[in-house]
Amino acid sequence: MIIPPLKMNLEGFKTLNELHKVLGGQNKVIKFTDSPIAIAIMRQKKVALGYQFNYQTERKQKILGDTQSLRPRDFSARTAGVYSDMVNNNNNHINAMTLKGFYDDFVVPYAENNLKDAKGFMQRHKPLIETYGGEKLADFKKYLISQLLTELANRVSPPTCARYLAAWSKFFNLAVSYDFIESNPCKGIPRPRENPPRDRVLSPSEVKALVDAALSDINPVHAYSLLFCLFSGLRQGNVISLRLCWFNENYSMLSIPDSKSGKPIYMALNSALQSLIKHLLPYSDGTYLFPSSLSTPSNPKPMGKPAKCLARLVERVQAETGITEHFHCHDLRRTHASQMLRVSGDIRLCQQALGHADIKTTQRYAYHSNPELLAASEQTVTALLGGCELELFNPVTER
Repeated sequence: MIIPPLKMNLEGFKTLNELHKVLGGQNKVIKFTDSPIAIAIMRQKKVALGYQFNYQTERKQKILGDTQSLRPRDFSARTAGVYSDMVNNNNNHINAMTLKGFYDDFVVPYAENNLKDAKGFMQRHKPLIETYGGEKLADFKKYLISQLLTELANRVSPPTCARYLAAWSKFFNLAVSYDFIESNPCKGIPRPRENPPRDRVLSPSEVKALVDAALSDINPVHAYSLLFCLFSGLRQGNVISLRLCWFNENYSMLSIPDSKSGKPIYMALNSALQSLIKHLLPYSDGTYLFPSSLSTPSNPKPMGKPAKCLARLVERVQAETGITEHFHCHDLRRTHASQMLRVSGDIRLCQQALGHADIKTTQRYAYHSNPELLAASEQTVTALLGGCELELFNPVTER
């Protein structure tokens, strides 16, 4: 079967995926009209994208990605750069790339195609691009990141600074993956920490008031998403983007393929979560458990963060309990973690449930209850005294 060269656009990629259903596994090479070196190869499980050319009697070939991970614009830019280097026999294309150029040509398409909060991710790059956009990517130094982070710390909180640093680190990791630089200059820069770290945990009366308020809220989809955070301990970003295909057929298990730590999350769902899911299914768009109001079967979209709903629930909890200390959505995760640790006593189990890569992160969520700390302290002293009465240590009365 002879396949003519295809256009390097969305329609061309769609044609490739349709051909793969017929030719998958035959390692058939297909060329593109837009580039003399770009090729597609029908692998067994996917359509690989890369380049192939002869240079000084040698065959040069490299796979850059596939039709699921690369957009036509990204693929075109990368192969154009390789071809430019080959023709000019130098690395001018790579050496001349600026931070602004890489951001426009690679980071923005990546965010729009892969990230749930693409707008927020791109917004966090604004200080980096405004300050250093004209700098050459290949010559960028770590101290410039530290300097910018220090300036930023004067305007925003430590957790916000940490989010900016994480976005910049992703920026440079992409540059490494595209072979523009060899190492990430953000690597080794410590994340700013809250001082003191936030440790807000809801009391039992607050939890009860929150559940009652959520079950009677005017927006059940948003309210139930907050209950899902509380009953599962999942991050809000994971909850609002839950897909129905990640659950097993009776909704007793959940498998999230990717998370903040870069690892999948496997979770056994408790009875409260299973009950929530059953009530949510009628609102689903067939793709997402928590769909956007703008979602359609042909263009499914997850809901946004339920900020207004959370504000309503916080107000009702404060009125019901008399506790006026504010709480955020992430405090629901912290409350779940603290309660799990309290009833199980197993921090490793808690770490696995929360999907933390490092147990030190789990420790920041743990042991917020003074009664448990007091009981542990009493048991420790009793063990040290070997059963002796504490009265033996009262000061001796002067005779």
